[in-house]
Amino acid sequence: MVKEKAAAANHTALHKQCVNEIRKALGREHDFTLWETSKVQVVKGEPRAMPGLTKGASDMLGILAPHGRLVALEMKTGKAVPTDEQTMFIELIRKRGGFACIVQADSVDDAVERARAALTRARLGMTE
Repeated sequence: MVKEKAAAANHTALHKQCVNEIRKALGREHDFTLWETSKVQVVKGEPRAMPGLTKGASDMLGILAPHGRLVALEMKTGKAVPTDEQTMFIELIRKRGGFACIVQADSVDDAVERARAALTRARLGMTE
């Protein structure tokens, strides 16, 4: 049980680092604004993501100029997979003409690189 808690804490810490570094890196782009939508809180000794928008909302939402296109980025580390609610949110963004993708990475550098690639795809008019 102790090892499981330590692994979950490490996973949560990496996830948080990835989100923070993606926000810093993409925040320097001249045509893009990005926000984090959830916060991690510790509840009874366990890390819990506390959604700030709605259950299933992507970790980061942004607006891409010049037409205000919505961009949703869901960060996943290790072998984590999106929940059903996250998948529904991503599909809805795509169906409405926005861009949404899962940034799956095992390191901060890889996460930033994948997020930059996602932003390039969004600029090209792709939906994922």
